[in-house]
Amino acid sequence: MWNKKDLEAKLKYLNELSRNTKDENIKYYIFKDREILIGMIELLKGRNLTIYNNPMLYKQKLSLNKERKNYKDIEVITFDSIKEDLRFCFSLCKNIVLHSTNIINNGNRNISKDEQECINDVISFSEKLSDEELKKEIFSILEKKDHILFNDYFEEMKLGQTYNLSTFRESYIASCYSMPELLLHEIIHAIDMKRNGHFMNCYPLSQEVPSYAMQICCSIKENNINALSGIVNISLAAILCSHNLDIRNFSLAQIKKLEFDNISNKGIDVMNYLLVVKNYLIALIVAKKILDNEEEGLKEYKEILDTRFPKGAMPNYSRWGITNNDIIDCSKNLDKYFSRYQKERGGKSK
Repeated sequence: MWNKKDLEAKLKYLNELSRNTKDENIKYYIFKDREILIGMIELLKGRNLTIYNNPMLYKQKLSLNKERKNYKDIEVITFDSIKEDLRFCFSLCKNIVLHSTNIINNGNRNISKDEQECINDVISFSEKLSDEELKKEIFSILEKKDHILFNDYFEEMKLGQTYNLSTFRESYIASCYSMPELLLHEIIHAIDMKRNGHFMNCYPLSQEVPSYAMQICCSIKENNINALSGIVNISLAAILCSHNLDIRNFSLAQIKKLEFDNISNKGIDVMNYLLVVKNYLIALIVAKKILDNEEEGLKEYKEILDTRFPKGAMPNYSRWGITNNDIIDCSKNLDKYFSRYQKERGGKSK
């Protein structure tokens, strides 16, 4: 459970640091950390937004709103600047939806019943990893119990989130307890921060590749669920949202005719949907490498985890043998990609 007094002390320290710092780049990360901490303190109070009846937080929030204008142009990547990549992502979504009609969630899920069982499930998976360094890093995150929060909201929504405080080189995790693979996903983000510092300069959502890859491995090896049904749903949502179509009334024939140029809503949600799909497919390929040859796969995995691509540049995974053609092939053959591993387990956890 997060320590509220610790979070408030960090916020107080950052307020003082911000007043005494001249470097605008450093001030930006202080600003972001302050914003994150205010949200975390709110989260500890439950689902109800309490900021407006808490004088301390309300004053802090007003101050942040005034400061925001100073940083509005920092690290902004617009729809137009990555339009061709989003066009590629849209084609991947269409491939997934049109070629994955046989994918269903037909595996047995080992659902954690409480917080400790969730942690134990992550430990059980991690203990079997062949890479000692990665294993120790996962355990070191789990040991910081005051940096992990299991919250009713995250349990209800089946979500996880990592709060990276760049100034302190620390990460805090909030997660549901019924899906250990989501907790593991967030732990990888925390390891990323511990190894490399903030990743806010990365190409949008590229930091999700290592987390998704380990989440997929955990799903396949421990929970024996179909790790692919989720990405089919996200792909469908991306297509429908981008064209303002009703999810209750569509056909595959209709989707087949849709074109990227006809997108009417170019908001951040659509961008994120599209980019998540591509990064999930890359993660699937990385996960398959680990499942096929764990020692070599984890070696490449850690290289990817530590790689920082040039700011604003589209990540290139060809050095690990992952090209656009491989990603396209994966998008068209999801139902074949992991069928071998699921068949080997025969619907039963090992």
